Amino acid sequence: MIPLFLVSASDDVPALSPPPVAEPATPDAAPAVAAPAVAAPMGPREQREVFDTAGRVVRRLVLEGGVLSEETTYTYDDAGNIVSETAVAAGHTTVTTRTFDADTHVLSEVVLTDGVESRRETWTWTGGNPSTRVVVEGKKTLTTAWTWDAYGTPATIETRDESGVLVDRVVGDRAPPPVAPFIPAGISFGVDAGYGSNSDVTTSDIKVGFNIARKPKPGTYDKDPLEVRFSALYQVGKSKGELTNQYSNLKFGLDYNDLFPNLTVFLFGDIERNPVSNLLADLEVAPFGAKVDILDGSKGFLFDASVAPIWNYRALVLTDGGDCEGTTLPAGASCDISRGQASFRVRIGYEKGVLKVKDTGEFLPTLTPKQGSIIDAVETEAVVRNTFGLELKLSPRFTLKESLVVTRDPLLKLQADCVAEPDSMLCKGMSLQTGTTFGFTWLFTPPPS
Repeated sequence: MIPLFLVSASDDVPALSPPPVAEPATPDAAPAVAAPAVAAPMGPREQREVFDTAGRVVRRLVLEGGVLSEETTYTYDDAGNIVSETAVAAGHTTVTTRTFDADTHVLSEVVLTDGVESRRETWTWTGGNPSTRVVVEGKKTLTTAWTWDAYGTPATIETRDESGVLVDRVVGDRAPPPVAPFIPAGISFGVDAGYGSNSDVTTSDIKVGFNIARKPKPGTYDKDPLEVRFSALYQVGKSKGELTNQYSNLKFGLDYNDLFPNLTVFLFGDIERNPVSNLLADLEVAPFGAKVDILDGSKGFLFDASVAPIWNYRALVLTDGGDCEGTTLPAGASCDISRGQASFRVRIGYEKGVLKVKDTGEFLPTLTPKQGSIIDAVETEAVVRNTFGLELKLSPRFTLKESLVVTRDPLLKLQADCVAEPDSMLCKGMSLQTGTTFGFTWLFTPPPS
């Protein structure tokens, strides 16, 4: 395509769908010499058009008083671009040929008048916008260059002659348009059927929570890159009349999307508590991190990888007593553990229609091991976690979610009563959690200011 809205009528650029017949031009672009006046034929001017099966004009005839005065034929490529046109009028034949890129942007245009080149244009494009346009007519050359702001508006348009002298300049100054954030907020509740915190018996848990996120509309990250999330969850469960779970969690996250192509920087904080399972506090803070989008989900498939340093603080109640960071504590004492970790995460997913599936694998080796090297601590201190989630949108407001989380964490042994239940999963440094959540969501878009 040729962006005709960016050039003036004096540029004499033929339109592409379909263009008017170009006036013949001499090779050296000398001023045209007026021809002797000829009496116009009597009668009305009539134009006839012939279309192909796709509805495109392939031939145009102009008759003056019933006499043929102009005839133009057009040919198209598979994308529907006019790649050539031949115009015969006043005893002259003008042939125009064009080439296009895969995005239907015109790259070149050559005009031959009676077999002699009278005009040549070449274009370059960046991100769907024209960058340069060079027009050669005889001995005259004009070069037009565009610059664009972040909102797709021309910032400058400069035209220079063959000597580099500025002929024309347009300067644009546009205030950033308001971008309304996309804020989904919701409340969810559900029933978990999985392994309890203190034993391998099945528990029934009731949970309630909410989440809110300031998320730009898709496709606007280059103009509105900030994404903010906050969520809270409370969960309580019983088994055989005894309290087996009393879990609470707060999460905060901030993403700055597309700092570079396919690169997002982020930070997050996550704190959880479950006194029934002897977890007084578990805090994870990532002051910064980076995520690379390999597949961004725009075509259904999601694949990304991220890395971040993490500070992890835990306050545990030692059920059986024992070692706490090199100090022997009695049963029931509180143990404070602080770790520096690295988070390596890979996430894959697929979304189509109302179905969304994601699987996230995370490896968190300790950077500040209690003893030995980082490699030695992989077996004794590193955390491995896999989260599988399935989401089914029942309606625009209601969603059903299923989750399965498998964790390998050596510190889980400190939370368990391994004297009474030595074969429990926690005593093996493992945990398995499944959950079903039914959520209600509403969307709020603040009006532009």
